[in-house]
Amino acid sequence: RDVLGSRGLGDVYKRNNMFNIIRKVLLGVLCFIYSAISFAEGNSTLQVGIDLTYAPYAYLERGKASGFDPDLMELIGKKLDKKVEFKDTRIENIIIGLNAGHYNLVASALYVNAQRAKQVDFLPYLQTGGVLVVRGNDRFLPQRLEDLCGKTISSMKGAAWIQTMNRVSQEYCLPNNLKPLVVKEYPSAPEAAQALLSGGVDVQYEDAAVAQMVINQLGSKLKITNKEQLYPVLIGLAFNKEDVKGKAEIAQALKDILADGSYKQLLKKYNLEFPQNELLKANGLENAIEQAIVSNSDEESEAVSEQGFNWKYLGSLFFNTDFWKAVLTVLELSTLTWILAILWGFLLALGSQSTNKVFNQCSKTYIWLFRSLPLLVLLIFIYNVPQFWPASSVILSNPFIAGLIAMVLSESAYIAEIHRSALSAIPKGQYEAEKP
Repeated sequence: RDVLGSRGLGDVYKRNNMFNIIRKVLLGVLCFIYSAISFAEGNSTLQVGIDLTYAPYAYLERGKASGFDPDLMELIGKKLDKKVEFKDTRIENIIIGLNAGHYNLVASALYVNAQRAKQVDFLPYLQTGGVLVVRGNDRFLPQRLEDLCGKTISSMKGAAWIQTMNRVSQEYCLPNNLKPLVVKEYPSAPEAAQALLSGGVDVQYEDAAVAQMVINQLGSKLKITNKEQLYPVLIGLAFNKEDVKGKAEIAQALKDILADGSYKQLLKKYNLEFPQNELLKANGLENAIEQAIVSNSDEESEAVSEQGFNWKYLGSLFFNTDFWKAVLTVLELSTLTWILAILWGFLLALGSQSTNKVFNQCSKTYIWLFRSLPLLVLLIFIYNVPQFWPASSVILSNPFIAGLIAMVLSESAYIAEIHRSALSAIPKGQYEAEKP
């Protein structure tokens, strides 16, 4: 019986072992099929990095990407027989996302400048110019940058014209014994306009199409002062420098829609222009479309998506000045927030333990209110206070200070509870023992 029993157990073991092998094989086949389907879907999808807060170039309308850039990418997607997927990313992070492989290209009215050209490859497709915007009731009507000496100007962060304004300040204002231009950068055009409305700046330098759209929405609150566009700038599609094949594919599609007239119709719809040869030559991109196509043919390069962690991208961050500026800002903001919140939170905790009914109730109400409010809602509210209290613009027009105030208000409510629980943990006898 022992022998038979051992044989029976051996058979059971063999059957279980065979079942495990079959199960692993099936799982492997399913994983392979899933990977193949995912790879096929990835090849048939064009992922586009875009900032959907920059109307009329790109914005959200009823939950859908709308504007010039989405319309252009849909045209290119049809030409390539690919589905277009938009990845909404703020402009200050959009190049970082491209180099990290989050999308295939950037189509977000990205101005071509020397700093960006070091990080990405450009394919020019549009040109625009700048205008000067002031408040509707202002009597100051500047026509050129030289009229802005001694003034504070708001601008979208990283815009191509910032270098031009700094150059005018150094080469015109200072030599003529005039005060320099002071440029304040903001993450988006609406925030730059908000700074102008709140009195935090004197003038806003903005793209002509964007400025006109904002004025159409706000009516007489803002107005454009200059009659001719200032310093025409080149706009380009941005690609990872290693993605030669992807850039060539888009270049060919762009060439095709230029030839069949569909792109010209789109430009006319938005009252925009294809880049002029003079502007292309000034940026060294006069033959960019043809060169992109030829480079791919000559090198026979293939865009191979790297699997796993991108160590090369991580290494590049250590040489990116914008990355270190962002790190420094985060450290400054978090350190100040914690110091101020700990001090203010301790006073709130003492107030919640106070026998004085007024202090006690006020502290508890404060803690309940700011623990209930989402931080994002509080940040938006604090930054928009100058809209109905103009005097606060002296402080709150600065995004760093507005963010610091909002974070301290929120964080102190949580830290107050930590202090309160620590104070409550002290036995009553110790309180009595320390009394004289």
